[in-house]
Amino acid sequence: DELVKCLTHPDFAGRMVVVLAGYEREVDAMLATNPGLRSRFPEKVVFSDLSPADVARLLAARMEERRLPIAPRDAFEVTRMARRLAESAGFSSGRDVEAWAKRAFQEVSLTATRDAAASSGAAGASGALSRR
Repeated sequence: DELVKCLTHPDFAGRMVVVLAGYEREVDAMLATNPGLRSRFPEKVVFSDLSPADVARLLAARMEERRLPIAPRDAFEVTRMARRLAESAGFSSGRDVEAWAKRAFQEVSLTATRDAAASSGAAGASGALSRR
């Protein structure tokens, strides 16, 4: 109700921009709480979820940034895991991919730290990627 009051108040008419951002289902539910609210937001921009291929590419880019590239032999398994992630309930697109990359980097770092004598500084990402 407060939002509708602000949107309809003469002092704000033509002088205010309101952006609603969130998951489509939740924003739609909020707009449905007041009969006049939906009509006050006539424009809608929807960003689609990342595809499994996009998830895999984004993960590869994030791992490259961390100087921990995904080995070619692991590409198929990463794509399979990316599909599982992208199709899971509650998938949060880039945030989940970033968390996955961070976790993989942490796992590799911990492993390298624990096994410094056996490591030559070229620890691989393959084992850590599956620990999401």
